Amino acid sequence: MKAPPRTSICCITVIASLLAIPSFAQDKTAAPDIARRATDDLAAYYGNDGTPPPYAKAISDLQDPFQAARATAGKYLLALLEQARADEISGRAPQKSLPFWGGGVENTAVELRKQIAQKFAGAEGNDDGLDAAQWLIEKDEILENQLDGFKFVASTKTLRANDIIRSLLATPHHNPAVLVAAINEAAARKLDVAPDIKKLAVWYRKAVRDAARDAAEKLGIKNLPEFKPEDAFNPWLDGEMKAIAAMPYPEIPKDAKWMRFAQAKDANEGSKTISFGGGMVTEIKDGKLEVKQVDAPKAQPGISGWLLEEKDGKLKVMDYFGFVLDLDKKEADPKSRTFAEDAAVFADARKLPADSPEDMTKVMAVLSMRGMLTGQFEPRYISIPEALVAAWSYKAGDKKLAAEIILPRIEASPDDLEFAHQIAELLGKVYQQQMLDAFCEARDYDTALRIANHLAEPEFDTYFYQPRAKELAAQLQKRAGDFKTFTLPSADDWAKQKAGMSREEQIKFLADHLRLLNCAQWGQPGDVSYDQAQVSGAMGAQDRKPVINPFNELRDMNLTGAELTLLAPYLEDDDFMPTYSYWRDFHPARHLHRVYWAVQAIVNEAAGSNIAQLQDGLPPEQKKAAVEKVLAWCKENGSKSREQRILDTLATTAKWDEFARTASLAETGKIAAAAPVMEKRLDDFPSNSGDILEICYRLDTPDALPFARDWLTAHAKVPDGAWTDDDSVRFWCAMMELRASQPQKPEGLDVLKALLAKNNAGQWYPFAFDLLMSAKTQDATDIAAGALKKENSEGFNPEMAKQLFLAGRQEALDYMLAWLANNGDGGTSSTWTSSDPSGNKTVHLESGDNAATAIAGWRTDNYQFDQFRPVEQRRADREKLAQWLKDQFALVQAGQKTAISPPGHVDGSHPTLDAP
Repeated sequence: MKAPPRTSICCITVIASLLAIPSFAQDKTAAPDIARRATDDLAAYYGNDGTPPPYAKAISDLQDPFQAARATAGKYLLALLEQARADEISGRAPQKSLPFWGGGVENTAVELRKQIAQKFAGAEGNDDGLDAAQWLIEKDEILENQLDGFKFVASTKTLRANDIIRSLLATPHHNPAVLVAAINEAAARKLDVAPDIKKLAVWYRKAVRDAARDAAEKLGIKNLPEFKPEDAFNPWLDGEMKAIAAMPYPEIPKDAKWMRFAQAKDANEGSKTISFGGGMVTEIKDGKLEVKQVDAPKAQPGISGWLLEEKDGKLKVMDYFGFVLDLDKKEADPKSRTFAEDAAVFADARKLPADSPEDMTKVMAVLSMRGMLTGQFEPRYISIPEALVAAWSYKAGDKKLAAEIILPRIEASPDDLEFAHQIAELLGKVYQQQMLDAFCEARDYDTALRIANHLAEPEFDTYFYQPRAKELAAQLQKRAGDFKTFTLPSADDWAKQKAGMSREEQIKFLADHLRLLNCAQWGQPGDVSYDQAQVSGAMGAQDRKPVINPFNELRDMNLTGAELTLLAPYLEDDDFMPTYSYWRDFHPARHLHRVYWAVQAIVNEAAGSNIAQLQDGLPPEQKKAAVEKVLAWCKENGSKSREQRILDTLATTAKWDEFARTASLAETGKIAAAAPVMEKRLDDFPSNSGDILEICYRLDTPDALPFARDWLTAHAKVPDGAWTDDDSVRFWCAMMELRASQPQKPEGLDVLKALLAKNNAGQWYPFAFDLLMSAKTQDATDIAAGALKKENSEGFNPEMAKQLFLAGRQEALDYMLAWLANNGDGGTSSTWTSSDPSGNKTVHLESGDNAATAIAGWRTDNYQFDQFRPVEQRRADREKLAQWLKDQFALVQAGQKTAISPPGHVDGSHPTLDAP
């Protein structure tokens, strides 16, 4: 059989190709709607559909024989990447917190772009995909995606691809992996790029220099210039050094001197100790560095820095962390210092191995303000001291020293732009904290405004919190009267003032004054409570007097649904309150609270439902829509009582977070009728059934008993194994039964006994302990004593041991004596002491030291156990405490009065995730 003519084969191919064109290419109207199609595909992916956009098909269609199909596929891929990035920025793309320490969040749009880039990297290149590839190289912030984009360019053997490669050399790409790949590809293609290769042969990154010199050899380029570090400051790097030098606040006077302040002497003869903001580094004779961790950066006696001002025996100093310190001249003992001396210490620190957390701790003790506490959240390749000393050296004209410090740090960084960004972040957090301290603690609006304006400078354009600093600056310029002419009245003055005001006028007055709410976070991790007592003066001021808290006053008014319409407009109030919070003070994140946050809390609490759901950064139209939703709710529910509104929400909401919040309002308000309503919702929230019944228990109402008894009748048997959700239900049902039963016939006790005997049930003992002890029966006390068999980390606390001790339980005495005698690891304890040469004392404790501290809290004679005495002396003190315990126990058994404080209250708490 003869083969068909070539034209016939072409016709067959065309027909097959037409059948293979994707749906978005077949549609004649697709081209103008490609961006909309990408947006819709992403919306479906983010929503319940979960189907990824057809990026793989589009990449495949870049090889389609039809130009229209290839072009459409390329435009679709570009639109998909652009919209995914826009969705990441706007918050349209969903994200989730990762369940491990420091894991941060995972953004759906980011992960999708990674998948597209990886697929792109392995595809056969052509011109129709180059727009998307260039977007990855130039616009995507993910370094791996940039390199994947270039891989597509490298696989495209066209004139346009050649032009892209030339452009990456002419204006060197910030990603060294991309730049090196472009150099290698230019050499492989024999492109005429000699001027660029010569320029890159003396680049500040060694990998780039090496690639350029190798390419020069392949391309026959001769007479390459010699690399000199001091000449590596091209226009970009020159600009970076000048920008870093401009970041410290306040501006350093031209006549300021670089000095060393209060260099402490080490006890070891022949060694010297240099104290840093985050640690003490002892330089031993053999050149090795040993680090003693300290934790008081602003008060460290040894630090290098600029002498900004000297007056009346006091020194104002800016250290190389960018902090301004006030020092006593006599104690500071200033000495002349050079940048080179500090650079040498930084270099020594960088020579230490950093492969393990222990080794990195030593490095960070030198280079981070609070050692590894702050260092764990900072880049490993650059530090504030290195950046500042390099920049100040450069500004002083010593480019050689600047290069010695900064070039190795750039070499260690993954990307030039990321390197610059991280320096802005490091110094930005220093001045953000000073700004917050001025605004929130000192109520010094002038200083806060100056620092906010400093953070608004171009040097900090990449700093995460710069937009907030700019916003605060704009607000402060309009709020000069805060705490001066615009103030909170005292309770007496408010009582007189509101007597002549309608409720509407009172609500508006209090809402207007919420912007003065000045609350402080006292613990960490934690948050602030808007119900804190308010005072007329700043923190530390001598003439502070109590004033009203407008948040509390509004809550106490028991606002009706109709009255909430008066608060609704304040949900659009973005004014900052002088209140900030944080996860940990050594973590850079800070939350500066806004008026609408407090208003939203009041509105939702009064409504008994999360009717107000606003967040920072909402576009005006979305914010307005959220407020309209609140007003609509008020119109529909304004006549209902608060109790009824809470019950309605508990009965209808499908969201657990709203249900839990409303249930807590029912608990606080002692709304007994909430118990049966919540019990009916148990099947709707099966994984939280124990939480619901815990609130029912705390409501302490007979209305909850019927369910508890019925459920226990059907599920009284406790299965073996680990604690389950059903066990949580059993626990709270048994607790309700036991509390309601007669002393002669305690019910639920057998269930509690079986549950608390489980290996992992230790955390539940504190919830049951008081109830068991109050039963005053042998069986109940025996069960309570089981807490002594549980590990301390699972929920045992000394208050339970004390109660059992006072009840005459021998096992309580035995437990405390064994704990006292335990010489195992008990962690560390630190304290600030001016008598210590380092200004700080840290000791390693034994487990028995923790027991001794707990027992000291039992005593009524003001006895203090000194954890900072030498270990042998601490052990001797613990032996004396053991004898004291035995003597007190003998008094208990004899029915005589002891020197132990009365029993306290034991309450449980559920473990929470403690992560940034």
